[in-house]
Amino acid sequence: MNNCFEINREIHSQYFVNKNNNVNNQIILLKGVSGVGKTNAALKYCSRNSYCLYFSFKNLDSNIASSVFANRNKTIFSKCNYWSDFFSDLEVYAKRKIPVVFFDNIGNRNDKDDFILNLKSFMSRNKKFFCQFVFLINPWEEDYWKQNFENIFTIEMTGFNPVMIRKAFPNLNDEDNFKLYTLTNGYFKLLREYNDTMDFESNIKNFLNVNSGFYNFAIEYMHDCFRSPESYNTLMYGLANGYKRISELATFSGFLKNKCDKYLKALEKHCLIEKKRDKSGHPYYDIKQNYFKLWYKYLFSAQAVDYTGAFCEETISEFMKELDKNIVPKEFTQISLKWINKHNHDLSINVLHPFDIHNQDIEIDGVNFDYVERVNNRYIVLKTFGDINNRASQEDWIKIENAATKLAPFYDITFVLCSIHRFGNFYWNLSRNLDNIHLVQMKSLNL
Repeated sequence: MNNCFEINREIHSQYFVNKNNNVNNQIILLKGVSGVGKTNAALKYCSRNSYCLYFSFKNLDSNIASSVFANRNKTIFSKCNYWSDFFSDLEVYAKRKIPVVFFDNIGNRNDKDDFILNLKSFMSRNKKFFCQFVFLINPWEEDYWKQNFENIFTIEMTGFNPVMIRKAFPNLNDEDNFKLYTLTNGYFKLLREYNDTMDFESNIKNFLNVNSGFYNFAIEYMHDCFRSPESYNTLMYGLANGYKRISELATFSGFLKNKCDKYLKALEKHCLIEKKRDKSGHPYYDIKQNYFKLWYKYLFSAQAVDYTGAFCEETISEFMKELDKNIVPKEFTQISLKWINKHNHDLSINVLHPFDIHNQDIEIDGVNFDYVERVNNRYIVLKTFGDINNRASQEDWIKIENAATKLAPFYDITFVLCSIHRFGNFYWNLSRNLDNIHLVQMKSLNL
């Protein structure tokens, strides 16, 4: 299971565009957070294109990397004690082939001056051959490389979406498919922990074990980002438990406010948290990914109960309850808002603003709508049914209709109803008979 075919298409596209325009040695930044699958995509690409090369700087000082890389490809490289030797041999190889060369775990450490100098020299030579370089980087490293090279293309690699997960695990039902997407954020490194020969509940129990890759991903991610993650862990734990503002986090952690601010900016830079504003305009912070929200709230301070590394039943139960009751419905709402944004022109001739916080979470006559916006005397309303344990009923529709018509007459309202479950016949009959009702199910959320 992998999503390398998506990134392959983009790399091929950039490659042929550049070749046809006679732009040699184009550099591409393959950007994505740790665990999203960059390395897997690059390795798969090289396995399908044997003339392409993959090198990783992981655990290597740049001063010895050239000789290590050369030693692994003795048919192409001689003994390369210096980067100048490496790129001279690569030039000979590129005259026979048209390679894509991947450099992984390249980072923005300061030990790569000689590597960069010789790469620039290689690119500046007047030669009649083509060679493309792909740097596999984290998002926060992008500016560093753009400062060192001109005409860089960036491709952002994101996680699997629910449609891709459905293709990877065709035996999953819609509900479990979306739960798996929500729990893993579509990260390749987490999804590969899923065993599709077992049921969903058994997989979750295997996930919630101190020896599992699922559990240790958070620990590895933090160590990759920070040399000493302890202080950052404290703030992440506070955020997961409802302390959202700097003043609250300072009180919770015992850190000074300016120190909290510094740590929060670092967490934001490393794609772990995001700064938001409430409807009053007041700033607050939130953990960005569902995986980290659940991990820090339920697993960070939990202890294994026996030698197998498993957590107690209470921890597992609370973890699953939070996933089903809070995390999944909120994620489903965000996916539904994206659907509104994508299908704007099918719903209105005017530009809609589904991500404007003032249009979200609107209560009317006791019914909570996920999105309400008035556009030219017409209302667009969104109601989602993201609760794993409840389906949209006829009684729900009566409440929705009664509440919405407090705003305007029925035919001046466009209803968008999104459900994690399949709609029953009652709703399909409504949709067939009334052209202002749109039903969206999981299989339609191809985002």
